[in-house]
Amino acid sequence: MQSDRFEWDDAKAAATLRERGLAFSYAATLFDDPARREVLDDRRAYGEVRIRVIGRACDGLLLSVVFTRRGERIRLISVRRAKRRERVFYEQTHKA
Repeated sequence: MQSDRFEWDDAKAAATLRERGLAFSYAATLFDDPARREVLDDRRAYGEVRIRVIGRACDGLLLSVVFTRRGERIRLISVRRAKRRERVFYEQTHKA
């Protein structure tokens, strides 16, 4: 799927919706959170720069999204609800 700002793999998006109940289009709304936090995802050598962003979606749910930049677009790779340590990180850095 592509838009002016975002893109993702439709099969991956369908699996994420089925398994986690989260749509990639919904997850994209966290990029509107001015308090979102981005961290380099360097757990592996992916062959591209990947970033994990923690932020609130349009209804306030705190999410963790992995993405990369492809030209002018943001390519969403994965989305899930934020884990406890990510929630703590977001809240602590948000107050700072």
